[in-house]
Amino acid sequence: MTAPNPTLDSPHQTKPPTTGADKGQVFSLRPLPGRKAPIIAVIGCDGSGKSTLTEWLYEQAAQRYPTALCHLGKQGGNLGRQVMAWPILGPLIKKKSHTERAKRKKGATASASVLLVTLGLLLRRFARFSKMKTHLAKGECIITDRFPQLNRPGPMDGPTFPKFTGDNLALRSLKRFEEHLYKFMLNTPPDIIIRLDIDLETALARKPDHDGERLACKIADLPHIKLQRPAALGGGSVPIVAIDGTLPLESVQASALKVLDAALASYGLSPAAPCRNRHP
Repeated sequence: MTAPNPTLDSPHQTKPPTTGADKGQVFSLRPLPGRKAPIIAVIGCDGSGKSTLTEWLYEQAAQRYPTALCHLGKQGGNLGRQVMAWPILGPLIKKKSHTERAKRKKGATASASVLLVTLGLLLRRFARFSKMKTHLAKGECIITDRFPQLNRPGPMDGPTFPKFTGDNLALRSLKRFEEHLYKFMLNTPPDIIIRLDIDLETALARKPDHDGERLACKIADLPHIKLQRPAALGGGSVPIVAIDGTLPLESVQASALKVLDAALASYGLSPAAPCRNRHP
């Protein structure tokens, strides 16, 4: 059976395309100035198969060219679930977290502890991004799990501080600082994005321990995420290939492999003998 082809996002599309929507469609890529190899970002809601696909793409790319696999998310949710599983302290922290969230929904300002945790997660993401740039500077191919974006504040890889209400000096300063870091990171955009589309029912079935409201928010935000190349890299939108994450893994991998092949070919890279590679 022929594997479905991924489809390339167009600014004229009114809904997210899915794998197989335009069979036989061909997309082209061009190398970005100053790079020796591509950055391929994989984005999607929790449960869409991002981690599974990025690890598989890393293995495929590593057989052809020096490659690094980089996780660029804040992973605040994973850390929170780990902490809440602690004995004694876990339930207390969980209760405090739920109380804080309920207060913010009613318009209350985030507490100092919430702001500090959010700042720590932001700095963690920036440190991971900086590490990715060191691999890029060495000419390595980069496969990323997630990628920061400024279109949609919130849990789908967007800035967090704009979601907090209040107009005090500390919050205004944190919002400006976060925006500055995001703009700095987006000066190094991916060559192409693989977007894994998934419905809420499937996401909850795959991630039953996740918060359904946050998953729904991520799914709603995902089609609106667009990245722009800076003028120094030729400008224009970063191409997005949408793949139906509910399809069998083999079909998803086949579509993603075409993206990997096209990205490597755009830099004149061909299959080579396996070589030693690293996880940052």
